[in-house]
Amino acid sequence: MVAIPALEDVVAVWRDVLRLSDADEDVSFLEHGGTSLTAVRIRAALQRQLALDVDVSALVDNPSPLMLVEYLEDTEGVG
Repeated sequence: MVAIPALEDVVAVWRDVLRLSDADEDVSFLEHGGTSLTAVRIRAALQRQLALDVDVSALVDNPSPLMLVEYLEDTEGVG
């Protein structure tokens, strides 16, 4: 079972990787010029900071902190 991180912790990762001081839960890394490389960087930061292993494809499909946390909640225990 995957531990679902707090939304504010995921937002903090987005802020760090995207270098945004005012990012909120709805900020999409794709809307800020993000690419698949950005998704890889976010994935690495989530692993390092929150011990969360997320597929890059899940990040591309769920490009905001809120969308990612909702995705994790919806898929918890699936698989």
